[in-house]
Amino acid sequence: MGDRVVTLNSDMFIAKPSESLGQLARHFDLDTHMERISAVASTDLFNHNSKNGEAFTAVNRTEAAAMGRSIHAEEIDKVEQWARVIATNRTIAMELPNPLLRS
Repeated sequence: MGDRVVTLNSDMFIAKPSESLGQLARHFDLDTHMERISAVASTDLFNHNSKNGEAFTAVNRTEAAAMGRSIHAEEIDKVEQWARVIATNRTIAMELPNPLLRS
């Protein structure tokens, strides 16, 4: 994929919004100061549920994701198995290279 394409893990984005936005700004060569990025990351956009407006944290997201995985485990397992077969047959890495942030 080269250096032009980066990936951003959603858990990392939720856990580190300022750092994620800062790295995105640098990747796209945007002239944005860290103070502005931090201000954006602290808005309702990052700490409220967009569906109902209630307060929302990384912990809430983790809990909601775990509940969703539990409810839909059978379907998720089938899709994951299918994706692994396709990836293996086409020599596609399941973990994409060039993460924007490393854990």
